[in-house]
Amino acid sequence: MPRQFSNQFNQALNSVNSCEIIVTALEITSPKLASPIRITNGGEDVVSNGDTYIFCPYEITMPDDVDSQLPKSRLRIANIGRDIIRWIDQSQGGEDVQVRLLMFLKSDPNKYELDICLFMDDISISTYEITASLGYNDILNKPAVAIPYNYRVAPGLF
Repeated sequence: MPRQFSNQFNQALNSVNSCEIIVTALEITSPKLASPIRITNGGEDVVSNGDTYIFCPYEITMPDDVDSQLPKSRLRIANIGRDIIRWIDQSQGGEDVQVRLLMFLKSDPNKYELDICLFMDDISISTYEITASLGYNDILNKPAVAIPYNYRVAPGLF
């Protein structure tokens, strides 16, 4: 199903030289922590729906397309402070972390044009950057029932 963007957002997205600026923001949350990390790579801090997104350079690589594998994106965040490292340590290595990817126009920061929730895993930290994989949980290859009905459970029927 195609995404429905506003006309103003479509024009800014498809324009080579637009007056409108598209802001991309990330909200990184974990159930083990009280407050999420909110960052943007727009060059300055942005307030959207009452939440402040702090400027921190990051880069998202588009998902790959490999057969028999879920699509995965790569996230690279500049390691410019101790806050993100402290947050990863407090969340026990980034366990059960979700990333909410938001896109909106700078002129209308309270209207999200794109809002996607992804799971973060495979987190690694270096001196210069933090890298992680983004994707969805593989629910299609999990068993549908807790106890499968097979020859071990019901040997007389098989």
